Amino acid sequence: MQADRGTELGLSLPGSLVPGSTRILVLTRPAFVFVSPNTQKSLATETKACPTPTEHFSPNQPSSLTLLDKIFFLQGHSQNHHNNSWILSQNTRDSQIYGIPRYRENPKPRVMATKPKLFYFRGRGRMESIRWLLAAAGVEFEEEFIETTEQYEKLLKDGRLLFGQVPMVEIDGMVLTQTRAILSYLAAKYDLYGKDLKETVRINMYTDGTLDLMLMIAVAAFKPPAEKEESLALVVKRAKTRYFPVFEKILKDHGEDFLVGNKFSWADIQLLEAILMVEELDASVLSEFPLLKAFKTRISNIPTIKKFLQPGSQRKPPPDSHYVEVVRSVLHF
Repeated sequence: MQADRGTELGLSLPGSLVPGSTRILVLTRPAFVFVSPNTQKSLATETKACPTPTEHFSPNQPSSLTLLDKIFFLQGHSQNHHNNSWILSQNTRDSQIYGIPRYRENPKPRVMATKPKLFYFRGRGRMESIRWLLAAAGVEFEEEFIETTEQYEKLLKDGRLLFGQVPMVEIDGMVLTQTRAILSYLAAKYDLYGKDLKETVRINMYTDGTLDLMLMIAVAAFKPPAEKEESLALVVKRAKTRYFPVFEKILKDHGEDFLVGNKFSWADIQLLEAILMVEELDASVLSEFPLLKAFKTRISNIPTIKKFLQPGSQRKPPPDSHYVEVVRSVLHF
């Protein structure tokens, strides 16, 4: 028998065995699958004692086959080891084969993972950057909007808000709170957090800066009209004199398309979010920052982000009076 026969099923097999024994490919459906008449009895016993099969057709895509469809190897005993080659054939002249099913390589998963679920008000606030990060990663998510005091108090009563605050995100069997903790987890999970600690700390520095700028905008919405106008004017001034010059210099110094490691990261996503928020206050804010202007165009055209920027997406509009009223009513401030 030829060892390369294994390629028929898309498997990679070792080339030799210890003389005196034979590796036998066994499928867990049916009881006897790929055996010679002399070894059926011993193989039946060994099949019952096998561990749960875990081999996949490809290391890059988890198998979605049912337990009975998994393939694994046993150590079988035979008087003939067939030149120390691996037995793998669908030819009945070589051995007795009973009902070997046909398989597709890399089948599509049959069970979809649960979508992340976001709990927050129907507006931007501290949740918007989380929406941006998930959308940029191409991850679909669900939202439950808090619109009444009763909803909020139930979350508190159930002990789901660690420090009595939203945003809250259900993901991977966990209930997460605290904005930066959630963002850091998502960035790491979706490979948007740099390749090493040095890149990660730079991403943290840049995102902390843009978060500070965006928080100034979020807080301004809850101030009296005159004070709000003054606060938003200060946001534009700070963007032009403190924040945007820093990022313009970063792009100029390394001459790359992205902020960190020349790879798309959380830092790029959040900087674009901040730029667009400030542009809502002053459309000409990037007039003195040509590299940031080009950066904005470049990142906006990444397919997942381009989709998120389209009308009808889960991106939220700037806070209006209704949003402010609901938040004040629920949180009693």
